[in-house]
Amino acid sequence: MKAPDLVIVVLLLLEVVPGESLCLLRPYRFGNTRSHTAIRASRSWLGSAPCPIRPRLREEPILDVATNIEGESPMKNLVLITSLVLGLSACGPGPLSTGTIIESNSTVQSTSRSFKVIHGDEPVERTGNDGFGETCSEAAQATGRSTTTSVLTRTHTLEVVGETYTDQPLSAEEPDEGKTGVSVVVETIVERGDVTIDSLLYEAGPNGEDMASVDQQPDQAQSSARYFGLAGGEYLVQIAPLDLWSPAEDLSLTLLTKRTPATGDIWASFDGSTLYIARGKEELNIGDSTYNADAVDVYSVEELDPEVSELIGSCLSVGAFQDVTEPDFSDNNVQTTQVILDPGCEGNFRHQQVGTEWWHKDILVQAERTTWSVSIDSFGYEWYEEENNGFCNRFTSVTAPVGQSALVFAQYTVTREVEEFEVSFTE
Repeated sequence: MKAPDLVIVVLLLLEVVPGESLCLLRPYRFGNTRSHTAIRASRSWLGSAPCPIRPRLREEPILDVATNIEGESPMKNLVLITSLVLGLSACGPGPLSTGTIIESNSTVQSTSRSFKVIHGDEPVERTGNDGFGETCSEAAQATGRSTTTSVLTRTHTLEVVGETYTDQPLSAEEPDEGKTGVSVVVETIVERGDVTIDSLLYEAGPNGEDMASVDQQPDQAQSSARYFGLAGGEYLVQIAPLDLWSPAEDLSLTLLTKRTPATGDIWASFDGSTLYIARGKEELNIGDSTYNADAVDVYSVEELDPEVSELIGSCLSVGAFQDVTEPDFSDNNVQTTQVILDPGCEGNFRHQQVGTEWWHKDILVQAERTTWSVSIDSFGYEWYEEENNGFCNRFTSVTAPVGQSALVFAQYTVTREVEEFEVSFTE
């Protein structure tokens, strides 16, 4: 491996209002950097106003600001984090050389639970709705709840298969300046362990009683692979999925660490949910190797929220929708609204993380951390209709129904992982 010789990553500088506690971009703390793209003025965020912190960037904000459902701007004096772009230079390739191989192992204790939340209410642990009943109250009842626990070992193998450049804009006004060096990495993960699913089905027994079940699945195994990019100047940044051509504000970026931090340095993740504080150099003996590593403590900016109570306000917005069945856009077209999922909340995204990481020459060599991640299973409007047969049915749609009293909802799964990670081989 060689010392990288390129580029700066533009980070936000935090200006905290005197007398206020440190809290970062609360309505926008979910997902990755792409969660802050293309918010149009026609959308209404369902969250509350943020804390009084004003990121100050080199460039002016380039995106529109939305209005939340109560009529307040959720950004106020904030510029959107998508204004964060990679600073550019024509120097050198990526931070890790082609041919670098890194192998590591981790043990993970994982717990997953499912929740449903309706806008304005607190989340309720449940796996779903009956969806049908003699009354609409019965149709709205939960089917049950379920908890999945697992104890896993993961083997990670990373190999740098090439280095290249990606053209990135220094700002929206200068789209053609500079280029950034990128290490192209292929990662494979082999996961093995025991899984237990503990379920409770409500009123599912022959006499209407609740039914509990435990499904034990020993020695489960699976493997996965992906490509991603690494770019770095003052900070090490991951580009995943790998994309070398899109504008910087459209990339899915994750800030991994500060590359040569001084003791006491503080920085934040791109979405503002995680705070990092450099603890200083520490000597680690791992196997036959000794590393003089940078210890970094990882903190959640807000109080831990294992039920993700603000998911709707952070991940869903409401935008105007027009049914254009009439080709001439006449008055016969129906005007309504639809629920829009923020791109940063797609897939299984990180919600909060705490712990400690140890980095050595752009390689994570050890970590002890707890992570809460979220997967949104369904979302939109829900409403209930009484049928002619005297029964009631539940209906859902991302588009608001006309003439129905519908509420915004989300069904999601929260996974808590306690991980101990250690590198085993580098070349």
